[in-house]
Amino acid sequence: MKKSSLLFAMLFAGTFAFAQNTATTTQTGNNNQSSTDQTGENTAVTIQTTGSNAVVNPSNVSSIVQVGSNSARIEQVLGNGFRNGAGHFASISQDGAGNNAVIRQEQRAASATIQQLGDNNYAGLTQAGPNDAGGGGTSAGIQQIGDNNLLSTVNSNGVIGNRNQRAYMQNGTSFDGDKSFLSVTQLGDNNSAGVYLMGRTDASILQDGNYNSASINSQSQAGGLTNLASISQEGNENSARIDQGPRGNATFSGDDQSASITQLGDFNTARLSQFGESNSATISQEGYTNTATVNQDGIGNTATLTQLGDLNIGTILQTGNGNIATMNQSGMSNVASIIQR
Repeated sequence: MKKSSLLFAMLFAGTFAFAQNTATTTQTGNNNQSSTDQTGENTAVTIQTTGSNAVVNPSNVSSIVQVGSNSARIEQVLGNGFRNGAGHFASISQDGAGNNAVIRQEQRAASATIQQLGDNNYAGLTQAGPNDAGGGGTSAGIQQIGDNNLLSTVNSNGVIGNRNQRAYMQNGTSFDGDKSFLSVTQLGDNNSAGVYLMGRTDASILQDGNYNSASINSQSQAGGLTNLASISQEGNENSARIDQGPRGNATFSGDDQSASITQLGDFNTARLSQFGESNSATISQEGYTNTATVNQDGIGNTATLTQLGDLNIGTILQTGNGNIATMNQSGMSNVASIIQR
């Protein structure tokens, strides 16, 4: 009887020896606030750094809540001389197994929330900027519900980054109104999203389905008018890409541009690129295996491309200023192009 009791006690203790949470919090400076709540076998790292002369109270605020077996990391850096009300806020909530979330905040007044419900999701975010990023800052809300979803960065060739990279947001000036907003919602499995924002941009990505791919690369000169970029995908295996900016031309600010892609169905492909300023473009696809391309280079161009049906191919190319193009395709296997210079 004693041997049986001893064996049970050893097995009982061994079971709990493997079910361990690990949390590490490092705070340097003044007025930092952090909380970590773990249930299961999770790993959490929080690093908060405040400059010796910072006057913000609170400076950095963070929260990590984990249920299951996940990994989370928050890094917050706040420099000297910041006024009250311009601190950082970051929150990560995870429920599942194998989820990984990373937030790094380098400018002031940055706010970010990541929620992961499911397994093996990855979300990485960097909110950067000059040390004096004004009272504006950047704000991001990220939600992943499902399995194997990815949020990372995207390069100039439209290639979405991996699980070692992070979506990127950066303001460029100390103007109070120089704000950027990002919303990413992934509902389903194996969706991937890439984001790179520079300057003042409001961007959103919604993926409802499986194996969808979406990327937004939007850049503008600091202190300019807001760029808008949105992608909505409902279905499976759709692909959408938005690129907009000044194309390195000092004559063009790259701002005041609007880009929208909506996909309803499966296997649709949309590519939208516009460089210059004050351009607007909309792509809407409903059906299967449609392909849409819009390229605009100049000032004040407008393009609308709508596809209802299957296997349609539409292209709009506009160079110069003030061009307007509208294309509507309904049915199957239609091919059309509009070129204006």
